[in-house]
Amino acid sequence: MLKVLIVEDDPVFRKGWEGKLRNKVEVVSAHDRLGVRRALTEHKGNLAAIVMCTSLERRTLDTADLVGEIRGKGFAGPIIATSVVPSYNEAMLKAGCTHSVLIKGELPDALLKIMGLTPGN
Repeated sequence: MLKVLIVEDDPVFRKGWEGKLRNKVEVVSAHDRLGVRRALTEHKGNLAAIVMCTSLERRTLDTADLVGEIRGKGFAGPIIATSVVPSYNEAMLKAGCTHSVLIKGELPDALLKIMGLTPGN
């Protein structure tokens, strides 16, 4: 089963996504920068995709540099930016994300499509 890192500080979104992705992909979660770094170390080479919240700590765009760090460590797979703020997603795409999702509820299906898996239910 493919493994996905979900980086999201809002537990409602994180748990909802995990539930919708259950039995389709293995989910590894992180809710802060330390958790992201830990997950990248523990699952190095085993992540198929990363979902990246654009605002982890200050409710402003604060994870673009983290995308650069992830790319710098050699992750070449899809990184999906998730924000309801279009300019945040645009900045994340410039920082190295490959995709963006504006409507967070659509993330599970979008992620599965990006990974070549069948979305739904």
